[in-house]
Amino acid sequence: MVLAMKRNVKRLVSVALVCLLILSGSFSLLNFTSEQVDGSRLSDSPWPSFGGDRKNTGQSPHDTSHVDGTEKWSFSTGDAVVSSPAIGEDGTIYFGSNDNNLYAVNSHGREKWRFETGDAVVSSPAIAEDGTIYVGSYDNNFYALNPDGTEKWSFSTGSRVRSSPAIDSDGTVYVGSLDTHLYAINPDGTEKWSFSTGIRVSSSPAIDSDGTVYVGSGDSNLYAINPDGTEKWSFSTGGGVWSSPSIGEDGTVYVGSYDNDLYAVNPDGTEKWSFSTGGDVRFSPSVGDDGTVYVGSDDHNLYAINPDGTEKWSFSTGSRVRSSPAIGSDGAVYVGSWDSNLYAINPDGTEKWNFTAEGAIYSSPAIGGDGTIYFGSTFGNVYALGIDDTFPAYVIPLAVIGITIGVIVYHKKKS
Repeated sequence: MVLAMKRNVKRLVSVALVCLLILSGSFSLLNFTSEQVDGSRLSDSPWPSFGGDRKNTGQSPHDTSHVDGTEKWSFSTGDAVVSSPAIGEDGTIYFGSNDNNLYAVNSHGREKWRFETGDAVVSSPAIAEDGTIYVGSYDNNFYALNPDGTEKWSFSTGSRVRSSPAIDSDGTVYVGSLDTHLYAINPDGTEKWSFSTGIRVSSSPAIDSDGTVYVGSGDSNLYAINPDGTEKWSFSTGGGVWSSPSIGEDGTVYVGSYDNDLYAVNPDGTEKWSFSTGGDVRFSPSVGDDGTVYVGSDDHNLYAINPDGTEKWSFSTGSRVRSSPAIGSDGAVYVGSWDSNLYAINPDGTEKWNFTAEGAIYSSPAIGGDGTIYFGSTFGNVYALGIDDTFPAYVIPLAVIGITIGVIVYHKKKS
């Protein structure tokens, strides 16, 4: 009770200071400027796309050490949430649901809007610099939405769009389709080029700093594609590549395969090493800032692998791990399992905490600017785990009363 009162006093003081600044006109002393942006690049937000960045590293620059697994809020949709959340600059959380909708929910868990497509939205959204939200649907279309949830344009492919989009520095948007193609789409919705693989493309592309696009295909290959749409090279694995690639600091490309292996591929397309697990590696690896690679397997384990391909540690869950890990700046690793738990794992492989959701966790977690962890479940919920920063209903009225009294006293003293 005493701790809660102290927190509320701090909040009251914060609100009071802000209100006093407004009343005194002090905001005019702060030189707020907005950069001229062309809206083409990936948003500079806490988690703008699948994997957190265009290299799909899963790294967050934000500290999560204060998060203890407490539920902040949950939001219910009409069907399973397989899509992984993306977070806008204003804290809005965007995610798809198998109820055919893309949702925009504010940081307090309240719906802002929803956009209905013709089928399930399994694809994870990506947010551009101007706030445009890109997402695919099982209705065979790829959508660009305005920040208010209205449609900007749609692009038709020949089959379902399961892949999550990636946005290059020139504004080109890359996305795969089950029609076997990777598409490069201009910011105005016109096709730049398409690249054909042998079988469906469920993999989400990753983009290296030189513009090379990496994507997996059901034909068992990892492809490296030049910015003009020509093939740079292909790397063959022993099974379908549903996993999305991730790119390390040295340019090494990491990707999983249905042959149970995680592969490390050099930038020239040669194999660096492979690491065998006991099950399919269907989802995507993440790469820590020290080069450690984290990946889940259908053998129920999350693996931490050293940069030389040796095992650092493994962490056992109760079921398949088809969620891509997210990594806080403090080194904590977050991953979901089909056993309905989201696990927080210390850098040494010990469990920090776990949170039990309703339904299996297929969705990959996203990390907000304040360290909040967001993820979906097959029960249809999206969860936020973190510190509840909602102001109690009485705090703002008390602040207004306090400031009013302060202003009256100030003017009486002055006169």
